[in-house]
Amino acid sequence: MRAWWLVAFLLCALAGAAQARGNDRVEVRILERRGLAEAVVLAPQPVRLEAVGRRLRVDGRPQESVTLGREGFGIRLEGTVRRYPGRLFARAEGGRLVLVNVAPLEAYVAGVVGAELAGNWPVEALKAQAVLARTLAVRGGDHPGRMLCDLTHCQAYAGLGSESCARAVEGTRGQILTFGGVAAQPLYHSTCGGTLASNQVAFGGEAVAYLQEGRDAFCAVSPHAGPWSVRVRTDEVASALERSVVTEVRVSDRSAGGWVGAVTVDGERMSGYRFWQALGRRIGWGALKSLNFEVRRDGEVFVFVGRGLGHGVGLCQWGAKGRAEQGWGYRRILAAYYPGAVVRRG
Repeated sequence: MRAWWLVAFLLCALAGAAQARGNDRVEVRILERRGLAEAVVLAPQPVRLEAVGRRLRVDGRPQESVTLGREGFGIRLEGTVRRYPGRLFARAEGGRLVLVNVAPLEAYVAGVVGAELAGNWPVEALKAQAVLARTLAVRGGDHPGRMLCDLTHCQAYAGLGSESCARAVEGTRGQILTFGGVAAQPLYHSTCGGTLASNQVAFGGEAVAYLQEGRDAFCAVSPHAGPWSVRVRTDEVASALERSVVTEVRVSDRSAGGWVGAVTVDGERMSGYRFWQALGRRIGWGALKSLNFEVRRDGEVFVFVGRGLGHGVGLCQWGAKGRAEQGWGYRRILAAYYPGAVVRRG
């Protein structure tokens, strides 16, 4: 009997080791928003990539695809060089370069922390962000093959992180946020403005036990805490919603904390998130800062007054900073924002 248990233990250990090896790299589509048709890559010598239709040219020579770098590479952008860990895979797609960074997991996490937060923030806030970034990487992105991107659609990523970010990552190496023994949904946002939103209000669907509404007084120093206001022309709202004209916008469903679940536009009800995203694409992301707003019409302008920055679900980054400044450790910070979830090694 003892021998059977030993065999079972060894098989589990081998399976775990294989899974760890499979999870120690991530694939991230980078520079997505720039829509590059050509780029100079330093890996380590300069290499010019050009997309011509669906064909890739590497230093003028046609190739299907190319992999560059081994321990890292750089991409020259407008007189500066952005550095990335790991390797670069490139191909052409309809006259645009598709650039994929195949990066070591922990180096990628450090890059996310550096893109999402300032490196001089308290280390415990950086550690909390590191755990969430790693959790999302382990879960995978929404792109084909579970690939990630470098936009906030997945999570921000701009290559190598700072030394302080790298230290925070090392202090949480291998740790992810779990619920019920599996990787949790590590949703987070910049500033809640005093109240957190539930996943149901923000996105609809079934309730997630650890993503519920609550109060958070720790982000009051955020420049986005509010109240803030923004004026949007009626024709811009109409264009965003692909309508010829919009005469009325009113909030038709709101949580106790002020987060907008639905709006009614000229008699038609739509989710607050859909409305918010549509305006973001039209007037710029961050102009209408959050889903916590009130709206009124003033002549040919809609005036939005609100609080916070982002969807309001999960960890509030400025709140995490405030808690860390009060001496909270990263595990306590995460427990406050995701009640019932546990930090464990992935």
